[in-house]
Amino acid sequence: MKKKLLITIAALSLLGNQIVFAESSTEDTAEIRTETVEGETDPVSHIYTFTLNDNTYTLPCKVTDFTQNGWDLGSGTLDSSTYARTIGYYKGGSEYVSFEVLNDTEENGVDLADLKVVAVNVTQSFVDAEGNNFETADGIHLGMTIDEIRELYGEPFSENSSYISYHFQERYETGDGGMRGLGDVYAGEDSFYAYWKDGSDIVERIDLQYFGIAESEDAE
Repeated sequence: MKKKLLITIAALSLLGNQIVFAESSTEDTAEIRTETVEGETDPVSHIYTFTLNDNTYTLPCKVTDFTQNGWDLGSGTLDSSTYARTIGYYKGGSEYVSFEVLNDTEENGVDLADLKVVAVNVTQSFVDAEGNNFETADGIHLGMTIDEIRELYGEPFSENSSYISYHFQERYETGDGGMRGLGDVYAGEDSFYAYWKDGSDIVERIDLQYFGIAESEDAE
């Protein structure tokens, strides 16, 4: 088994419109790829494909995919094999979407514009603002019920009184076609979270995180 770099996040607080830096550590783990090879299909990519303000994206993607469509994701740099959270405003709007950006290269001090987006966090307050919209390729959107998500994806990987979560990467790993992330799930590869307020079953926040297809843990 190869010794790979496990990318971990150390800070999640938002500091204005700036990158919040993260840390990294090394462990024995599966290699995480952020691109597919030619001819390869990714059976979970549809879960992490979404339309945001009338433009469609699939995680992981480039920061420039958003900035060329009018998003301001702030400024900053990241060192090798780290990822961090930044916030983005659309065409000067007052509501924001939270993004996680990744430097998966061996270079330190890579500028934000050259990073990859591996996660988005969208809230009801954002889509309530005039002109804003969000929906995944599977029809997931703010304002739907938790039961509607269960009908689509089955029983969640975990849940409590305010959220449910799914991990779909194992569907690719095992090839069994299952939609539940049971068994070994490598932390950070992919996650889908839906949040609601206590006493309500209406989704008011959705988090999508996907680093791309993970290679086998036993890869040479």
